Amino acid sequence: MEGLGYDWRQVTVSEVENDQRNVTVAELLGLALALESSIEQLLDPRGPERTRGPWLSFGKGRGTYAIPGTHVVNLVCTHGLYPIVQWDDDEKVNSLTWATEDQQRASDVHLPNPALDQ
Repeated sequence: MEGLGYDWRQVTVSEVENDQRNVTVAELLGLALALESSIEQLLDPRGPERTRGPWLSFGKGRGTYAIPGTHVVNLVCTHGLYPIVQWDDDEKVNSLTWATEDQQRASDVHLPNPALDQ
C-alpha cells in the first residue's frame, strides 16, 4: 500500500482486521490493486473458495440487519441479483429481498444504474 502512496503500516492492517479502523473507498481500490484482487473478492465474506461464509450484519440496535454471505457480492456487482428494501414507518429496514434485473424493473424499484432505466 505504501508503494501506492497510502500511509499503511503493520499497525494499520491490524486495526482494520480488528475492526478498529474503517477502510476508505480510495484505500479499497488500492488494496484491490496491491493484492491483485477485485473489490468484489475483498468484500466477499465467503473467502477465496466462495463456497460458504458468515452472514454480514450491519446497523445498530433495532436497525440491525443481516444478509447471507452469498448475497454480499450482489451489493458490489449486480450482475445477478438486486436488493429490494422495504422500509417501515420508523425508517428502519422492514424486509430485504433479492430480484433479478427483470423482476426489479417490474417492481417499480429504481435501478442503481440510471443507464438501465431507459
